[in-house]
Amino acid sequence: MTLNTAFRARIASTGLSFVWVVALLGTLSGCQQEQGITQYTVPQREDTTDPEYAWHIKLEGPPEVVEPLKEQFQEFVATIEVGKTEDGTPTWQLPEGWTETEPESRV
Repeated sequence: MTLNTAFRARIASTGLSFVWVVALLGTLSGCQQEQGITQYTVPQREDTTDPEYAWHIKLEGPPEVVEPLKEQFQEFVATIEVGKTEDGTPTWQLPEGWTETEPESRV
C-alpha cells in the first residue's frame, strides 16, 4: 500500500465516521419528550335549556310554494323563544294569516 492509498483510506474512514456521528446526533435530537395532553374545564352558560331536547324549525315544500313564504317564515323564526316556559317547550308568535295545527307524524 502506498502512502497515497493509505492517506485516501484514512480520509474515507474519517468521512464515514463523520457521517455516522451526524446521523446519530440527528436521531438523538428527534428523541425529545412529547408534549402531554392538556385538560381544562370550559364554563357553561347559565341560560342553557334542557340538553335533552333540540328544536328544528324548517320550511319545506316545492320552491314555487316556499319562496313567497320565505320572509314571513324568517319573521316567525325570529319570534321563537325556547326555555321561557316551565316545561321548556318553545313559544312563538304566528304571522298574520297563519293558523296553528297539530304536527303530522312522519313515522
